[in-house]
Amino acid sequence: MIETTNTSKSPTAILKELPRDFVPSPYSVIIGRAKECKQSSGNKRLRIMATAYLPQYASAINRSVKSQVVSHIVSMVRQACGSQGGAFIKKIGKAQDGSTIWVEVSDSAAREKIGYVFRDLLSDQYRSSSKSKSMSRLRRQRAEMQKATVPEPQPLHQMADATQLQTSIAEMNKAMNAKFDFVSIPNSLMSMAKQHNDTLKSTTAATSTSIVKPDVQKSAVPGLDPTPIFFSPAVRRGSDVAWIEIMADNLQDF
Repeated sequence: MIETTNTSKSPTAILKELPRDFVPSPYSVIIGRAKECKQSSGNKRLRIMATAYLPQYASAINRSVKSQVVSHIVSMVRQACGSQGGAFIKKIGKAQDGSTIWVEVSDSAAREKIGYVFRDLLSDQYRSSSKSKSMSRLRRQRAEMQKATVPEPQPLHQMADATQLQTSIAEMNKAMNAKFDFVSIPNSLMSMAKQHNDTLKSTTAATSTSIVKPDVQKSAVPGLDPTPIFFSPAVRRGSDVAWIEIMADNLQDF
C-alpha cells in the first residue's frame, strides 16, 4: 500500500492506495458522484444505516452529538469491511495493466460523506441539499407556467361596472319597446318623409284652416333634444336628423 498526498484542500487530501487486485466488498462505500456510486451495495447500505440513525441525528442538541452519531456509523462500516480495509474508497483512474486504481480516503472524507447522506435525508430541514434545491426549482417553474397560462381574474369593481352597464342597456331597450311601436315606425328618412306627407294630406282634407303637427313620441335615448321629427316638409333641424339616425340604428339592432 502506498500513501499519496494531494495538494488540494479537499478532505480526501490523504489517500491510501489499495492493492491492485482489490475488489470493493458489499459494505464498501464509494466516494463520488457517478451513477455506479449511488447504485453500489455499500452506498445503499450506508443510506439504510443513516436512515436508522436519522432521528438521533435530527434531534441532536449540538454538533458534538451529531459528530458522535457520524463516528458510530464510520466505525460500523469499517468493522463490516474487516481487516482487508476498503471501507470508504475512491476510484482515481486506471493502471497500465488496465486494472482500476482504488484508494481509501481519510477519516474526514468518510465523515463528510455520511454528513451528506444525512443532509440529503433531511432535505426539508437543510435547504442546501441537492434534492431540496431541485424540488424548489421544479415548483417555481410550475408556478411560472401556471401564471403565464391562467388569466388574472378581473377586479370586483370592474365586474360590477360591467354588470351595471348590461342592466342599463336592458332597461333602455325595454323602455324603447314600451314607447315605440317598431312595426309602424319606418327605418329610413325617405319612408319617414313619405309617412309625414301622407299625414299632412289627411289632415289638410279634414280642415283647411290649420295644419296639425304629427304627434311623435319623445326619444327614450338620454341626451337628445326631444323635439318633433319635422316642423315642415322642407325644413329639418339638425338635432332631429341626428335623432332619426339613432332611431334607425336602434331599429337595425332588433
